[in-house]
Amino acid sequence: KKVGPKKAELETAKAEVRVVEERLAVALEKLRGVEDKIRSLEEENAAAVAEQKQLEYDVNDCKIKLERAEKLISGLSGEKTRWMATLEELAGQKQNLLGDMIIAAGFVAYLGVFTADFRLRLVKMWKQKLGELGFTYSQNTSLQTLVDPLQIRKWTNAKLPADQLSIENAVILSKARRWPLMIDPQLQANKWIRTMLKDGGLKIISFSQKDYVRTLLNAVQFGNPVLLEYINEELDPTIEPILLKQIFYQGGAPYIRVGEDAIPYNPDFKLFLTTKLRNPHYTPEACVKVTLLNFFITPQGLEDQLLATVVGLERPDLEEQKVALMLQMLNLQQQLKDIQDTILQMISDSKDNVLSNEALIAKLGESKIASTSIKTQVEEAEKTEKEIDGTRNKYRPVAYRGSILFFCISDMANIDPMYQYSLQWFNVLFTQAVDKAEPSDIIEKRLDNLIEYFTYSLYNNVCQSLFEAHKLLFSFMLCVRIMMGNNLIDEHEWRFLLAGGVTKTPAPKPRDVWITEQMWGEIQAIGMLHNYSNFDKIFVSNLSNFKAFFESQNAHKIPVPHFPSLNSFQKLLVIRCIRPDKLIEAIIDFVTEHMTQKYVEPPRFDLSRSFKDSSNIIPLIFILSPGADPKTELDKFAQSSRIRKLESI
Repeated sequence: KKVGPKKAELETAKAEVRVVEERLAVALEKLRGVEDKIRSLEEENAAAVAEQKQLEYDVNDCKIKLERAEKLISGLSGEKTRWMATLEELAGQKQNLLGDMIIAAGFVAYLGVFTADFRLRLVKMWKQKLGELGFTYSQNTSLQTLVDPLQIRKWTNAKLPADQLSIENAVILSKARRWPLMIDPQLQANKWIRTMLKDGGLKIISFSQKDYVRTLLNAVQFGNPVLLEYINEELDPTIEPILLKQIFYQGGAPYIRVGEDAIPYNPDFKLFLTTKLRNPHYTPEACVKVTLLNFFITPQGLEDQLLATVVGLERPDLEEQKVALMLQMLNLQQQLKDIQDTILQMISDSKDNVLSNEALIAKLGESKIASTSIKTQVEEAEKTEKEIDGTRNKYRPVAYRGSILFFCISDMANIDPMYQYSLQWFNVLFTQAVDKAEPSDIIEKRLDNLIEYFTYSLYNNVCQSLFEAHKLLFSFMLCVRIMMGNNLIDEHEWRFLLAGGVTKTPAPKPRDVWITEQMWGEIQAIGMLHNYSNFDKIFVSNLSNFKAFFESQNAHKIPVPHFPSLNSFQKLLVIRCIRPDKLIEAIIDFVTEHMTQKYVEPPRFDLSRSFKDSSNIIPLIFILSPGADPKTELDKFAQSSRIRKLESI
């Protein structure tokens, strides 16, 4: 009775429990759904918050990058035009690269020893041959493309003459594999090397020094540059291993064997050789050991040097300002180049987005400010330089005349090897002329005084060293060179006067006895010149008139028949053909007409004047002919100068 009800209650309770559990399961299921929904909403919320933060970061980053982009665009805006032009230039150079490099390599290897004119001729021939072989090349190709323009400016500031030949020589020197041997009669290269390396531990030696080998070997070991000067036509075999760069490695270090000794070789070692010989003849064996460079001064280079001299004496303030300005411009251009190189290097090294590189943008901003400031200073300096050059160029006629006169006296060596005049002596004479010429406040008058005084001073000094037979010839050369410098004499007419001419189709000689075969040949040849067109035909048609000219005692003074428009120089050519015996008298009249009488009356030797031109390092040298003895005149001069005793050694 008790168990039954209990069981019934149990079953009822179990049923209720099942119902409750079912409800619980349903409730739990709903709870799980709500929890899942809450979790999903929380995840969505977290994602939304994260996205919001990312968007906020992106917006902020975008703002920063926009600011940096503005700075970058602003910083590089000034470079766009230059870079675009450079890009186009490089594209053109790429197309012509092979041809240009062939020409440059040939120039460096072979042309250093030649003159400027011959270099141009050879390069023209090379270009023609390259064109035939299908190679393209730059029309204005130049060795200057092998070096930075800033480097050329550094060279010229170090006293390298600014003419094309000297700059080409400097480029060859910097690119050639062999050590340079410079033909340097005027010491232009010597002065440049000394100035350029004065702070680089330069050692200066010559073969005449007893310990030159020891100095050279020390320089090889410690990396000093060496200037070996006053080389003759033979090279000392001792330095052959150095010239040939016979380097070997021992224990991983470079050595060079000189004689029996192995010397450590420093890669910083440099060797420069110079000779004062005007026209040296080196053996082929010597030529392959060095790079021969012709540093014989050019007219343009000498003109620039003389201009600096005369301006330095006349307007020292102007020349000092010019030199200071050149140094300032060199420093500014170097700074500008360094800044531009830094910008390009930083952009190139930036691996990530350029706009993400805050240091680059900051550096660019600083560089832009500095670059703008420097560009402004450079522009102002260039403007000032033009103004200074405008004032300096007023004195250029004096420098131009000086350049003409120097090359005129240089040509005298072709007449007699004894007639050789150094540039150092010429510069001293030029400086003395500037000091002694008559002053004037009117610049044009002062220039005329300088030109006239120096021309006559040079004439007097050179005449003292000439044989009597060559003095009129020198006057004539002086006059002709000056007129050629003023474009008053035709080059072809000058050549005809010197060497005559040859006719391609000789005509039969007239039967007149007074006409010789040589005269007739010259008459036919002169007819080929522009101002003497059909001279031979006119001559044949008017034999009586030309016979009167031929027989005249003053043929050099009367007009040429049927050619009244010929000037005094052109008349010399006719005199040469018909009356060569009157040529000297005609030349005297010609020089007198254009340079006054004093240039055909050589000054008598004046020992006192010569003594004033000498110094303790510039002696007087008497070149005596047989039987001549200056002892008496020297004693008289010593007595008049109150020199107590004249020593003989």
